[in-house]
Amino acid sequence: MEDRRISLLESYDLQVLRTYKGRGALICETDKGLKILREFSGTSGRVALQDKLLQHIKSSGNCQVDCYVKNKEDQILVTDRMNISYALKDWYEGTECNVKSMEEISAAAKNLAMLHRLMQVPAWEEIQEMPMHSMKEECEKHTRELKKIRSFMRNRSRKSEFELYFAKHYDLFFAEAITIIDEMKQWDEEAFLLEVRKTGQLCHGEYTYHNILMNKQEIATVNFEKFQLDTGMRDLYQFMRKVSEKNDWDINIGKQILESYESVCPITKEERRNLYFRLAYPDKFWKTANYYYNSNKAWIPEKNTEKLRKLVEQNQAKHSFLQQVMLQSRKSFC
Repeated sequence: MEDRRISLLESYDLQVLRTYKGRGALICETDKGLKILREFSGTSGRVALQDKLLQHIKSSGNCQVDCYVKNKEDQILVTDRMNISYALKDWYEGTECNVKSMEEISAAAKNLAMLHRLMQVPAWEEIQEMPMHSMKEECEKHTRELKKIRSFMRNRSRKSEFELYFAKHYDLFFAEAITIIDEMKQWDEEAFLLEVRKTGQLCHGEYTYHNILMNKQEIATVNFEKFQLDTGMRDLYQFMRKVSEKNDWDINIGKQILESYESVCPITKEERRNLYFRLAYPDKFWKTANYYYNSNKAWIPEKNTEKLRKLVEQNQAKHSFLQQVMLQSRKSFC
């Protein structure tokens, strides 16, 4: 496998000095800087637009991203003899954002805000054809799936520890889901999405600490394969939730994330509403249940039960977080 990947580097106009494995890919030290060669996981129909977006961000000089490196034939993708596609990208020295460091969390939030300012591209005709997803419809779908999973578990004669624990706490999280959906029904999401499309707002799609590389000189954001036409609150929610879960929904960290983001990119009233709904809906409970439902029921890993137990243990802290961090936001749209 590695030899086959190395041979693909001959397709590029650069000199490879050394290669080594990292992040499930081949990292390459070259005469044109650090690069990474990875099996292509996106869709060929989106790659040209993703390349345009990355080049646009890079040209600003304010944010470092993993731009594609084109081969000698000016192509982004190269294919090996097994017909597997690969892409070469710019890469950066650094470690993943430390979710225990307030300094790095704050820097990552500011970096996200700078990205969002650059990722508003209303003049791009391509994005007007991109689909948009309704958060309300997605939450309604997830809630229906929770009912289906609960019904499935009830019909099982012998229940695992995970299933018993899920059943014990199901009513609490299901009630939370219904409450948030009822609040969403009072919100004009259609008008909000029309504004997102009008202003050409793109988001990273997976802005988590795994995709934020940091060193003393710079921050680099990588893996834009899931970029989409959507509010930047989708990214802010993902980052905020992941960091908060790792820190037991620490209120001070939550406030710092919002403050750091808004120091670069102020959040509108409707964006605050959107962010609140995303944080308040029990999405992690659904994800845990959905993973169980689509996996082998004969053997449920202990880590699944541990994740569920951690989720229950943190739920009160999450509610305090929502009240003290998002209360001001909520008042601003009620």
